[in-house]
Amino acid sequence: MITIRQCTKKDLPPCGAFLRQIYAEPPYCENWSEERATAYLESFFHIDPQGALVAVEGDNEIVGAVFGYSYPWQTGSMLFLQELFVTIYYRRRGIAGDLVRQLVEKKGTNSHVALIVREGTVAARFYEKLGLSKSQFYELRSGRLNRPDFRGGHLV
Repeated sequence: MITIRQCTKKDLPPCGAFLRQIYAEPPYCENWSEERATAYLESFFHIDPQGALVAVEGDNEIVGAVFGYSYPWQTGSMLFLQELFVTIYYRRRGIAGDLVRQLVEKKGTNSHVALIVREGTVAARFYEKLGLSKSQFYELRSGRLNRPDFRGGHLV
């Protein structure tokens, strides 16, 4: 039986190992070390420990997790889903949806949910099924600043 509970600091290394494994798969094909993957998740855990939940089977075997953080927004709050993953053998059983729904319930059902997802992926289709759509107001910008002399909004 799968249960969802609050993530603890002790859960971070196994979650980091799962993140590393999942992001090594297509379409991502990323090369995370377990140490960096754990440190990455740890950073979100420290921002908002209540925003981290794990799905466990039996005697606390972690099979999935969600890491998010929330903050006050214009009305209600903004809940940013940073990471959501379920190990391969437990996918397509509703665990990911349960993790997201329980996090939203915990943070307040009036939360506006936001995330970044790679277009055209299973993950993108999953979030669409949950009712999340492309933002009509925001778009992601990323890269490295090409001006090392840009500081504090002014060129020096």
